[in-house]
Amino acid sequence: MNVQQFSHLVVRWLIGQLSQRTIKPKDLHHFEAKIFRLIGIPIGICATILALWVYGVAATYVPGQNIVQPPASVSPAPHKKSSRSLKPTSASTSALLKKPIASLAPIRKRDSHLGHLRYHEADSAKLSAAGTFIRGTFQREELLIREAAEAFKKMSSAAASEGVELIPISGFRTVADQAILFEAQIARKGGMAVASKFSAPAGYSEHHTGYAIDIGDKTQPNTDLRYAFSDTQAYRWLVRHAQACGFEQSFPEDNAQGLSFEPWHWRFIGSPHAAQTFKEAQFISNNH
Repeated sequence: MNVQQFSHLVVRWLIGQLSQRTIKPKDLHHFEAKIFRLIGIPIGICATILALWVYGVAATYVPGQNIVQPPASVSPAPHKKSSRSLKPTSASTSALLKKPIASLAPIRKRDSHLGHLRYHEADSAKLSAAGTFIRGTFQREELLIREAAEAFKKMSSAAASEGVELIPISGFRTVADQAILFEAQIARKGGMAVASKFSAPAGYSEHHTGYAIDIGDKTQPNTDLRYAFSDTQAYRWLVRHAQACGFEQSFPEDNAQGLSFEPWHWRFIGSPHAAQTFKEAQFISNNH
């Protein structure tokens, strides 16, 4: 029923009521027309104004912009704790625990490739010796950012006090060196996609930062950079104590980045800059 039909009904009802008392039958048609002009016109005007108001509201609505957003101060939901919680279990390692970091800059989504996040190459002037990789007659000094190098030395000393000998296998790595390693991995695996599960493309390795290090068991050279390292005394010690020393495992089993399990690969997060460097990787891991 439209506005005009509704108006007619109202007028006819009023006329019916009045006709029973004062209006003669021959004047009903004339009276009906007069009442309709007096009542119908205002009703039409009101209906028009209402329609224009509704149209104006609809025209200013933009999907997604009229939704109430939560205040910026609301904290995100707490992260799930990892099943491999690394906790200090002795006084020697507890003393190495860093002070908690007060605040970090917001996460800025960085470029990723084949499951690996992009990392910038560290300034060589900020590197320091973390130790020496020795196997037989071969020796190579391994470098890390200074605070990471010092933390690794202290962690190695703490492990040695408990009869465990850690050895640095590979620390800082340039983008150029990583390009050579990745090409060799492609040749071994037969393709880039498969190779990326075991090695990072150039520009996407944590080793570029100077905060990541491959660790071995000095007494078991046959486990260097192999899954078998997870069965060594050195790995078991790291799982229990590395976090207290400022280190965490980058690629545990079933990691969120979908990369191969690397029990030997650890990253330093014990300084504000180191923690910020790996904040996105940690966010991905904690929300897996």
